[in-house]
Amino acid sequence: GLAMISFTPSMKYYLYAHTTDMRKGFRGLSGIVRNELDRDPSDGSVYIFINRRRDKIKLLECDRTGFVLYYKSLESGTFEFPRDHELAISWDRLWMILEGISLSSVRQRKRYIQG
Repeated sequence: GLAMISFTPSMKYYLYAHTTDMRKGFRGLSGIVRNELDRDPSDGSVYIFINRRRDKIKLLECDRTGFVLYYKSLESGTFEFPRDHELAISWDRLWMILEGISLSSVRQRKRYIQG
């Protein structure tokens, strides 16, 4: 069967904190990952890029057979990025960004974390 793009909580997600020219494709975004984030774009992580107006977002992933690019453009509104410009984010935070949930108004209750 045909595999669909699937992002899971077990994957690693990295934000590029600067604005990105959305005309960039696989090679241009891979270059940013390699040269500016000092990471390997084929490591199975998902790399997240946003444009200056914050109404377009691209997610770059390398699966078993090649690069996959997810591109979302909003009809209205903007994407909210974390204010602390953290590089690594969780799947939950990515989901909230894509769904338009305000990150500043979300409070996570304490949980026991092993290790």
